[in-house]
Amino acid sequence: MTASTSDATAGALDPLLYHWPRDTVMHFDDAIAVTAIDVVYLGAAKPGLEPVPAAAAA
Repeated sequence: MTASTSDATAGALDPLLYHWPRDTVMHFDDAIAVTAIDVVYLGAAKPGLEPVPAAAAA
């Protein structure tokens, strides 16, 4: 059996836990934007809030 997009595992990236210099964060965000990660959490989520898919946020 070959893998297809429907067989792919979804991924999520949690928020940064430590202080990074602003330029480092900007470069990191740019690098993550072109990956296959499905959801990126920018901060702590409030209970009951649903993540916004990247396509809808753009």
